[in-house]
Amino acid sequence: MDEERSVFDRLDGIENKLLELERLEDIENKLSDLNKHSTAKTIEINTNNNRQQFLDIFVKSSKKEHVWFGYLTDFHKSKIIVYVLGVIFIILGIVSTIFTSIAFKAYSTFSLFENIWLIFGGIMLSYSIYAKKRMLDTDLRDHSSNIFMQDANGTWRDTHKEKKRFRWFRRISYFAVFANIIVIWAQSQGGIAIVATVLEIAYAGVSVGLYYADINLFCMYDTFILFTGRNLADTQNVTLVFDVIGKKLLPYEELKIKMEDLI
Repeated sequence: MDEERSVFDRLDGIENKLLELERLEDIENKLSDLNKHSTAKTIEINTNNNRQQFLDIFVKSSKKEHVWFGYLTDFHKSKIIVYVLGVIFIILGIVSTIFTSIAFKAYSTFSLFENIWLIFGGIMLSYSIYAKKRMLDTDLRDHSSNIFMQDANGTWRDTHKEKKRFRWFRRISYFAVFANIIVIWAQSQGGIAIVATVLEIAYAGVSVGLYYADINLFCMYDTFILFTGRNLADTQNVTLVFDVIGKKLLPYEELKIKMEDLI
């Protein structure tokens, strides 16, 4: 009887050891799977970090261009509108000053401020002449009446805030028109006063039109920014497009096919 119990005890011991070995093997398999998953995750993270580092370096060292979003024909139409209004504005400014001076029988101080803004109107006209479908960010910065600031990647971006000298002389010119009309009727009457008043109003109206035409032309550079530089293998130039609204980088050729001739 004692011998039978000893045999059963030994069998139970062997069975317990086998169960323990199975548990250890299961734990080992789980640890192995965990290590593989962890390694794969580490590789994935490192790959993503390397890709992001390359993109950061690429963007910072690349040639940066703002592209006018729209068809080439629309781009030229926008430029022509600024040309026409700019030329009319300059002509009106000169003729208005002449008739207002006749009505005053002297050169008005208010006309001086109008003429200063006339010079700024000529500058805006020159900016529009220089405008291209694709412009380097530095060229756009130097040929805009708005303030530009550099972002973290070194790209000059439009803040949509008018430069102070443009903003204040434009506002002063509107006040000068109003003041000139009052003084015209205080100093003169009849046909000369009417003509001078009409010219002053026309000058102010075209000034406002030129201001908004200029905004309409240059605001179309805000949608996409092009970054051109060498690829990872340093074998050729590639161009990526930054979608400002979507805040993502896209291949230029791929987006150009989708957008047709808009960029």
